Amino acid sequence: MVTGGLAMSRDIDGGRIAARGLRYQYLRTVEAMLDVLDSDIITAVRIEGPHGAHQVNAVDFDMVNSDGRVQLAAQVKSVGPGGTVSAAAAFGQLLPLVVDHDAVHYQLLTNANPDPGAQKLAALLASPGTPDQLRAGLTALLANAPARREQLAALDDQQLQRLSRARVLFDLRDIGELRETLRERIRTYRNRQREGLGAQSAGMLTRALTAEVFDRAVEADQSVFTMIRFRELLLVDGTVLALATGARDWGVVVGAIPPIPDVARLDRLEPLVAALQQASRRQPARAVLTGPSGIGKSSLAAAYLADRADTYDVIFWIDGETPFTLLAAFRQIAAYLRTGSPDGPSSAVQDAVRAEVHTALSRFPGRWALIIDNVSDPRFAQSWIPATGDGHVILTAVDATARYRSATVLDVGAMTAEQATTLLARRLGLPPADRLTVEDRATLLRLAEALGNYPLALELAAGYLDSLGLSLADTDVYLERLKIRSLADEQSIPADYPRTLIGAVSLCLDRLRSRADSNNGEAALLAIGMISFAAYLASRQLPVHLLAAAVMIDPDSTDRAMGPLLLDPSEFPVNEATRELRRYSLVAYDADLPQESDLMKIGSGRTITVNSVIQDVLRASLPFHDGSADAFDQLANHVERWHTAAAELNLLHRAAVLFSHADTLAHHLLRVGIGSERIALLVGNLAAAYRTRGDTATAEDLLRIEIDILRHASRPNELLIVQAELTLVQFAVYDNNTAPIDTSRLTAYLEHALTFASRIAEESRDAAVRLLYQATKLLETPRLLATHHVGLHQIKNACDDLLAQLGPSEYTRALDAVLTSNDAMSSGHPDRAEQICRDLLNQNMLTGHGELSARRLLIEALAAQRDWDEATIEFAQLRAAFGPSAMHHDIVSDLVHNAGMHCALSILTGTDEAPVTLLTELTAWPTVHTAMDYVTPEYQARLRLLTAIKDLACGDDEAVETFLRSYTPAALSDTPELHGWLMIWQQLRIASVRLN
Repeated sequence: MVTGGLAMSRDIDGGRIAARGLRYQYLRTVEAMLDVLDSDIITAVRIEGPHGAHQVNAVDFDMVNSDGRVQLAAQVKSVGPGGTVSAAAAFGQLLPLVVDHDAVHYQLLTNANPDPGAQKLAALLASPGTPDQLRAGLTALLANAPARREQLAALDDQQLQRLSRARVLFDLRDIGELRETLRERIRTYRNRQREGLGAQSAGMLTRALTAEVFDRAVEADQSVFTMIRFRELLLVDGTVLALATGARDWGVVVGAIPPIPDVARLDRLEPLVAALQQASRRQPARAVLTGPSGIGKSSLAAAYLADRADTYDVIFWIDGETPFTLLAAFRQIAAYLRTGSPDGPSSAVQDAVRAEVHTALSRFPGRWALIIDNVSDPRFAQSWIPATGDGHVILTAVDATARYRSATVLDVGAMTAEQATTLLARRLGLPPADRLTVEDRATLLRLAEALGNYPLALELAAGYLDSLGLSLADTDVYLERLKIRSLADEQSIPADYPRTLIGAVSLCLDRLRSRADSNNGEAALLAIGMISFAAYLASRQLPVHLLAAAVMIDPDSTDRAMGPLLLDPSEFPVNEATRELRRYSLVAYDADLPQESDLMKIGSGRTITVNSVIQDVLRASLPFHDGSADAFDQLANHVERWHTAAAELNLLHRAAVLFSHADTLAHHLLRVGIGSERIALLVGNLAAAYRTRGDTATAEDLLRIEIDILRHASRPNELLIVQAELTLVQFAVYDNNTAPIDTSRLTAYLEHALTFASRIAEESRDAAVRLLYQATKLLETPRLLATHHVGLHQIKNACDDLLAQLGPSEYTRALDAVLTSNDAMSSGHPDRAEQICRDLLNQNMLTGHGELSARRLLIEALAAQRDWDEATIEFAQLRAAFGPSAMHHDIVSDLVHNAGMHCALSILTGTDEAPVTLLTELTAWPTVHTAMDYVTPEYQARLRLLTAIKDLACGDDEAVETFLRSYTPAALSDTPELHGWLMIWQQLRIASVRLN
């Protein structure tokens, strides 16, 4: 006997290998049973085959009908990662199955990689032919395996006939992929039967079924697993499953669900459940929760999900406060449905992203829930609601009079007296209502009644009483203060809210101000400033550090770099100020801002939410309308910094949240007529954000507002005016603009740029050169050249002359170098283009679009020289530069056409494997597919063709065949070189040439 550590290690490894093999075998057994769920023939599966029979180890499971006839006998073989199987080995594994067992069909299931001989064996068994033809084919295939040839020769006619009914199935999924497949199939089956099942429990049920198979394999008298019992286990009640597993089954949640309320409102929940139970599988049921802000609409929707989430596979929670929060949320949904993560890139325009989500939800295999919360414009929100799909839709909205089509409209209303007293008791740290004394319960009822059983008023009152250390015995004092404050605020907006609610808000604010006047009131003072600024931004995901910095820092007071300004918590009581606001229930924590970065450091993502009633009261009562724009000016500067930084860093989801705040603030500022240079800059950057969202009309309106604000300033910033005017010219000549050219207006803008550049040429040479260069490039666009306008021609000549006098700047040299590199590529000198681009990137002379253009050209130059490894490395750099954004679609489409062309030609004409890697990464880049919403049909046809060539190179015959059946070469009629690729490729495909 061999002893020692080495032998023990081998035994352990052998045990693990055996365990892995059994796990694979039992998972494949469960999958085989799922395959025949709907079969009328298969009645049972025998685990480990017919016990007591000869050569029982040859059968891992077989399927029998009601008469006991074996319909399928299967052998499952697993190997370690990277393991292979030969034709001889596979034939040897099949042989005992067909020799010793009579069945209608036979299968060898294996996760081994087949070598060419094994592939031919599988094809030979699957091909039609006589037993004699099969024997002849196998004899030739096993020429180098004499032992197997002898076994083949020994088969009689009946056994050979059985062999012709055998199949070899290669399955290269790993255990994780196999489990995920089973989980999704189980979820689909349960959803079809209206049982509902989320990802976690599906995995638990998969493990339970695998364990069931194992138990039946151990005990011979339990080996028969009937399909009736299998179906019963698949449809086990959700409550039983939750109790058995010790966990609640939740679907995936995309979006930030508010806190689940701790006071149940069953009288409101039951009608909502009933309204959504009427859904068909093709038309979503819809319910609308209406009522004023603070009544508990969002909390009721959250309570519904807490009660029913196990019936959904995925839950989407959407902020419907503005059109932009809606669009940002639907982009997250699109990314999730496309990639399984809400953080994928998407900057698709409104119509495109809405269509993508509606299409995906209409064919989503499971059940989904869509909650659109805090809808400000019901008419706008209606267009976002999917018309088909297996789902439920809940809207929460203030407007109860709007038309919600076929949706069930439920008025939420105030709490019941019992619910209100329960809420107050919990917030005040009292025993449950049923354990209170008669006096205390009566006091709570009186307080709740005075507050109209209004959830927000109850929260505010509890926060106020608790902060002062008042007991129930002091309730009369509070109610007297509330009465006085309510009468004083009778004229406050909104007028349709209970005066006691407005009074409750005002009392909390009064208490906060009194704390600010105390000796240690620094945190309360900062809190007042933060909540005051919060009144002029969107109500959700308000960045704590943005609000605090806007209160404490005047950016002009010191020499500060661009980007967000963050307060050091060790010097400023940021956290304490937030705690002060939460003390009075004026705010609650919200979901963190997405996408941290080096410039937006950890902690800067913390956000709060403010109820819109509180915002309304604040805007009505705070002394912001005293004629001074300083406070707004400072807030606008900080909001602009945060928004612009997120956009420039391509932090798209973060930029979408901040865009909502910037847009809301701009709306308030323009409404009250306050303007300054900082506010104009905020408006101008909003215009750029609208343009990236495909709304050029709004962007143009905002640019004109920016120009108007700047022109009416006491000291107009002419540089900003000229930059805005040149952007308006850019809108007119680019962006697929089909409106007629207003030559007189554009001439005036370009002439202003020329005049201003001439005036600042001596003191600000680089700025003048940059403006002249931009104007010159605009004047060279086909749309302006086609006007043949004399004035524009004269401006072009003057710009050229002044540029010649001033000479280029480093910036214009860099841009010209990009153009030179492009010319070098066109003239067949990729090596020169490569060197130019490398020099530019090493010198860090370019940013934004210019840098991305240089990176694109570098990749194309390397691909043209067949330097595939370097091209792949540089493509990774380009992806990193893009981040999650997909804004520069011209760069994406050019890269797909040019670099993709080089990869495809090399694959089709050579045997080099390297371009396959680059082409695979290029066609899999999510940004490439996002660009499909913006580009021509020819681009889409090119991408489909490149993807098919990649599939051909990777051996995906099924995908290739599908493409050939659906592809129309006429789509490439304007690109004959691509049509030529298709012709070459089809010839190669017909000849069955495998390109690797």
